[in-house]
Amino acid sequence: MIGALRQAEAELDSDPDSALRELAVMLVTISESYAAGKYTALLPEDQLAQAHAARD
Repeated sequence: MIGALRQAEAELDSDPDSALRELAVMLVTISESYAAGKYTALLPEDQLAQAHAARD
């Protein structure tokens, strides 16, 4: 999940409008999943599949 968020954040420099929209959708999805108790699946697989693994 961290990798997906970092990737979306990095795109803010090249395409701020689209990247900001995508980042906002990701954060809402994470918030909704957390509120629903889905702690181990905060983002859907399709959003995680394109992300690089990140160290915390």
